[in-house]
Amino acid sequence: MHLGLNILACERITTEAGFLPIGYRLRLNCRGFWHTYRMAILVFTLALIADGLSTVYFMSYLGVSAEIHPVVRFASVIFGPVTGPIVGSLWKWAACLYLAIYCRKFAYPIFVATSIVYIFAAWYNIWGVYLFV
Repeated sequence: MHLGLNILACERITTEAGFLPIGYRLRLNCRGFWHTYRMAILVFTLALIADGLSTVYFMSYLGVSAEIHPVVRFASVIFGPVTGPIVGSLWKWAACLYLAIYCRKFAYPIFVATSIVYIFAAWYNIWGVYLFV
């Protein structure tokens, strides 16, 4: 039986545990994903942009060593305090979308939780850091 890239055949391919391989599951869950979750993706993306821009703002004053997110800090050490948070935000965006597509039935809770965290992080980077330091 030749499967090729036939997505419908993916439903018949399972491992001994009964799970689909990662690539097949992503292809199956990706159908209609962007249309179904477009508002959640938009809110999540705007929250991540706010977090990234506020990170650039506070890094210009406090430096790269003040960042606690490991991906953003690593990217900022390599690319600098302006480009680093942007590169780190792109990695966070891709990772969250990958997780939401893979776990499609939990996509809304994933987008809501990450949006709340990123909105809080944007607030903290601009105002909260001075309240608690």
